[in-house]
Amino acid sequence: MYETTLEFRGISRSLLIEYLLNITQLTSSSIITNENGSVTIQSIDWVVEISKEETFSIVSTIVIPRVFITFHGDKSKIQDIIQKLQIRTLRIGG
Repeated sequence: MYETTLEFRGISRSLLIEYLLNITQLTSSSIITNENGSVTIQSIDWVVEISKEETFSIVSTIVIPRVFITFHGDKSKIQDIIQKLQIRTLRIGG
């Protein structure tokens, strides 16, 4: 079983969940809320655990959301989801 964890900064957990549901064509009924505040989304070939949204500060006035997503399951399917998620979450600054 393949496992990998990604960290996303600057994107809210609710938006990441929305992106994952859209990419995988699952519905919100697929979401399981865990006791520790994380959520799990499960399919036949993979499971995704999304951490509680944390924050960190670059300076005292800038607070940025931080979320960890852990993927477990079929490597090729997970890599496909990750590729689509990374494109969806790409932010171009300037």
